[in-house]
Amino acid sequence: MKSECRMMNAELQRRAAARAVHHSSFIIHRFRRGFSFAEVMFAVVILGIGFIMVAAIFPVAIKQTQASVEESFTAAMSRNGTNYMEQLGNGAYRGTNTNFTPALVPQLSNLFATDLLLQTLPALNDERYIPPRAMAAVEPGQIPEVNTPGSHFARGRLLAMGDLRVFNSDDPAEYYPLRSRQLLEGYSNAIVPTDQRYAFVPLYRRDRAYNCREAIGTSQIDAAPFVAEDSSVAQLVLFGVQVRNRTEYQTKDLPKVPSNVAVVPLTQYKHGNLEPRPVAVRVGRIRDLVPAVAGSVADPDTYVAIFASVTSLTGDEPRGGYPTGSPALDNFLNRAPGAVAEGSFFVISDDRIVRYPQTDPLSAKNAGIMNGRIYRVGIERTDLGVANAWELYPGYEFVPDPGNNGVFDTNATLANQRDDIIAIGVSVPNFVGTINGQTVASNIQVDGTAAGQGAVAFVMGRALTDSYIDAAPNANAAPEFDGTAMDVSVYTTMIKVK
Repeated sequence: MKSECRMMNAELQRRAAARAVHHSSFIIHRFRRGFSFAEVMFAVVILGIGFIMVAAIFPVAIKQTQASVEESFTAAMSRNGTNYMEQLGNGAYRGTNTNFTPALVPQLSNLFATDLLLQTLPALNDERYIPPRAMAAVEPGQIPEVNTPGSHFARGRLLAMGDLRVFNSDDPAEYYPLRSRQLLEGYSNAIVPTDQRYAFVPLYRRDRAYNCREAIGTSQIDAAPFVAEDSSVAQLVLFGVQVRNRTEYQTKDLPKVPSNVAVVPLTQYKHGNLEPRPVAVRVGRIRDLVPAVAGSVADPDTYVAIFASVTSLTGDEPRGGYPTGSPALDNFLNRAPGAVAEGSFFVISDDRIVRYPQTDPLSAKNAGIMNGRIYRVGIERTDLGVANAWELYPGYEFVPDPGNNGVFDTNATLANQRDDIIAIGVSVPNFVGTINGQTVASNIQVDGTAAGQGAVAFVMGRALTDSYIDAAPNANAAPEFDGTAMDVSVYTTMIKVK
């Protein structure tokens, strides 16, 4: 009986609990409400903002990924280009002129020294000093003098293949075949055959020493006892470029190379799209380059690059050594600064530091020290009141160089220690101060008057338009540039040369 009562009580408790749960569920169901319109709209707005922020990431990520792929590909492509340049540098060229002085003219490599110190002699049949030489005439007494026995070390300039500063177009028997060989070999594999959107553009720099072991006192380095010895290595610089204004590069973008030694008159000069554009550039602080606005800008110590035409350069080598007498060449040189665009690289070809010991011994020790330096263009500074002024791209800022003595000046009162490089292409005489936390002092002089100073640099930048490329060489067409910067990367290395 007791057992049955316990079973009945347990069943009653179970039923009571079930009724309670059911009643509670009924109450909850009876009083449950849905989301209000305001709540729904608030949730939609939050979700929308979230989706918009997430969606905004994708274009940036895609663009960054594409840029990384392009930079990696062009860098690898440029590294492959060094193989072709090494083959060119290890080939020798001996001209047909029989008047060479063997002691002064070693067997000439296709990548010869690029100091450009020695000029041509007045008689074309006495070309003892084949390249390096510039086309501009040397001022009397401007060939470097050194005390013998001794040597004079000349840093090379960065040259393009077939550079017009070196070759004399009225002497085809000697110079044009070598120029043609440089152009042909240097660019023969420039366009990537498997993907013609990409190409590389080569440049190089090679030093030279003039040695004399005889005690003949002070003498110019073109004296017979001197022997020219070219460096066994050369700096190679290759622009990795991508086409921007059409679908692919074509053979018409390459430099024009004649099939024989017949001279192409300078008056018919045409610049190829895949040739570097020579420009004049000054790199320095705003307060040094544009003092008129230094008090009105918030960053007068910011380094900027200001581009101009090389035809504006004055001094011992007017026009930076580029020849005269061709309206077509003048047109191109004057328009070349228009190729500069945000993101384009520029490489210093000739820093134009005074290089004659008898004129300025301190500066001559530093001549060429900035040649081959690579920089990149950032945003344009239209607020400075000068044309073509640009900030330097982050990561490519200008850093003062300690100069020939290898250290920053720690005793600025000694004039003979003021060899620090605090600018490119512009003299900042008797400067003593602090830049980027470094105590620096400079008295480096640059060739040219104050209004005509500047370094020579190479830039690729924007592409030439097809209307210029397709025009006849003697049409004297004015070049125009189109699209964004072609140069995606710059690769530099040292190669062994003959």
